[in-house]
Amino acid sequence: MKKAIAILLVVFCLMPVFSVVTDSNRQEIYSVDSPVYDAMEYLYISTGLALPSTTGPWSAAELDMMLKSIDVSKLDASEKAVYDYIASELGHSPRLNPDDIFGLDIGMEVRGDFHVHTNKDDFTNPDLWANWGKFGDWNVPEPLLAFPLETWIGNNIYGYSSFSFGVNRSLLSLCEGTENGAVVYNPSYYTTNILFVPPTQMSDLNLNIPYRAFGSIGGPWWNISIGRDKLSWGPGVSGNLTVGDQVPYHNNARFTAFSNSFKYTFSMSSFLHPDNYIDTEGGIDYFNPYFDMTTERTGLKMFLAHRLEWRIIDKINMALTESIMYQSHNGEFDFLVLSPTAIFHNYYIRSNANSLLSFEIDYTPIDHLNIYGAVVIDEFRLPGEFDITKAGPPSAAGYQLGAKTSWAIGKGMFYASLEGVYTDPWLYLRDDGDSYGSNRYGINFIVANPEFANSGRANYDLDFLGYRYGNDAVVANLNAGYKVYGSWYVDGTLMYMAHGCYDMFTRWKEVVPGSDEDPAAPSDNPSSSGSFLRNPGTKNAVSHTILLSLQGGITLYEDLNFYAKADFVNIINYENLKGKNASDFQFSIGVSYYI
Repeated sequence: MKKAIAILLVVFCLMPVFSVVTDSNRQEIYSVDSPVYDAMEYLYISTGLALPSTTGPWSAAELDMMLKSIDVSKLDASEKAVYDYIASELGHSPRLNPDDIFGLDIGMEVRGDFHVHTNKDDFTNPDLWANWGKFGDWNVPEPLLAFPLETWIGNNIYGYSSFSFGVNRSLLSLCEGTENGAVVYNPSYYTTNILFVPPTQMSDLNLNIPYRAFGSIGGPWWNISIGRDKLSWGPGVSGNLTVGDQVPYHNNARFTAFSNSFKYTFSMSSFLHPDNYIDTEGGIDYFNPYFDMTTERTGLKMFLAHRLEWRIIDKINMALTESIMYQSHNGEFDFLVLSPTAIFHNYYIRSNANSLLSFEIDYTPIDHLNIYGAVVIDEFRLPGEFDITKAGPPSAAGYQLGAKTSWAIGKGMFYASLEGVYTDPWLYLRDDGDSYGSNRYGINFIVANPEFANSGRANYDLDFLGYRYGNDAVVANLNAGYKVYGSWYVDGTLMYMAHGCYDMFTRWKEVVPGSDEDPAAPSDNPSSSGSFLRNPGTKNAVSHTILLSLQGGITLYEDLNFYAKADFVNIINYENLKGKNASDFQFSIGVSYYI
C-alpha cells in the first residue's frame, strides 16, 4: 500500500512536466547578449525603477516576472512600444510538434563578416582588433553557418544547442610561432569569418563548438540550467568586476530562485587547471600557449559562487556575491564547498582556494536616471596584519561607478552611460611561488579556453574571469545609442584606458615593490621579472589607450540584417614600452539571414 501511494505521488508530481507543450513553458534561457534584456533594463530606467536582475542569463519565467513589475497604465506610447516588443519575444512556441509533449524548433543562420584595418604591423593579434577581439563586443567570431536546435518537453523542460561552421578566433593560418610565450601572427590587412576566403584556410575551422548548449528545467520562480553558456554578473557597460561576458563560455551548472524582491543564484563553472598550460624549463615556470592533444589533462579548477540580489524598494537594487576559485592539482574535490549557504572564506583552505567578495548597488532617483556602483575585494589587509613582502599578500580590489539614462522616443529607446573603473595592480592575481606545492602557479581568476582547430597547432586563450581589461587599469567609458528593436540601431563609444605594467602573467610572490606601500594603478614599475612569459621583455611605462567606436545595423524583411562597425584605436606607450606608439583604423561590415 505504501509503495502504491509513493508511485501515485511521483506520477502526480511529474504530470505537470509531461503535459502538452504550451505557452506556459517559460524555461527558455535568454543569453547575456539578448536585446530582450537590454530593452527591459532601459524600460526600467525610463520608468523610474532600479535595474532588473544583473545576474545573467535569465529564464523566460524570470523576464516575464520582471515585465509584470512595470505598470503598463503609466507608460506613454513610446514606452508601450518597447514593452510590447519584450512581451512578443518572451517564450515563443515550437514550430514542430507544437501540440505534442515534445516540441522542436530547428533554425539556420547564415552570416558573412569582413574585417579590415590599416596597421598590420602592430595590430597583428586579433585580440587587439576592436571589431573582433577583447577591445570590442565580438570576442568570438560569428559563424558562417549556425544551426540552433531548441526542444521543449512539457511545461517545465527546455533544451538548446547550436552547431556552427566558422573560423577560430585564434586564426591559426596567421600564426607563425611564439615570442615571449605568446602567439605571434603574420601581418594581415583583413580577415573574414568565411573559410577559404584568404587569409583564412582549412586550419582555421572552428571545432570549439558548441559555444552555447544546455538543458533547463524550472518553474515560475526557479530554474536549474546545466551546460555551456556565457555569464555576466553586474551592472557594468565596459565590463563587470565579478563575472564578465568576455569569456567565450562557461561550462556551468547553476540554480536560481527569484521573486519580485529577491533572487538567489548558486553557480559552478569548470575550467582547465594551469598544469595544462604552464610548463617548466630549467626550473622556471612559463606559459605555453600551445594545446597538446597527446597529453592527458590533469587537475581541477572550478569557480563557485553564491549571489544574493534584493530590492529594498523599487528604486534600489543590491547584490552581494561571495565566490572562490577552487583548484586541485590531482583533481580531488572537497564537496564541503558545495554548501549553498556556507561562507567560503571561512573554509581556510588557501592551498586550494582563493576567495572573492563583491557588492553592487544601483539607485534610480528619478525617471530616466540610474546611478550604480560596485566594489570587488580579492585580498584585504588590515592595518598591521601583513607587510608587502613575501611573508604576506598585497591588498587587491576593484571599484566601478557609473550612471545610465534612457528615454523612449518614437518607436525606440535612446540610451547613454558614463562609467569609471579602477582595478588594483594585484586584482585577480594570486601566485604563491612554490609555497603550496602543486598549486605553485597560483590560484587566480584567469581562465583558459582551448582554441582548437583541425590543424594540430591550437592554443590556449586566456581571459580574466572578472573585468574585461583585468588588473592595473583605470578606465573611463562613454556610450550612447538609439534602438528601434527589431528594426535598426546606432551606437557610439568613447573609451580611455591607462594600463600599468602588471598583467595577467605577473606573479606577486616574485615582484615586490621597493616600499611597504602597495602599488597604485596604473603602475609604471617593471613587473617583467615575475612574469609567466618565457621572455617577458621590459615593461617600463603606463600605456594610454583611446578607443572611438561607431556601429549600426538595420533589419530588412524581418530576418535579413545588415551591420557595420568602425573603430579608431590609439595607444601611447604601446605594449607598455616608453615612446612606442601605435594607432589603427578598423572597419567591419556584415550581413546575416535567419531561417
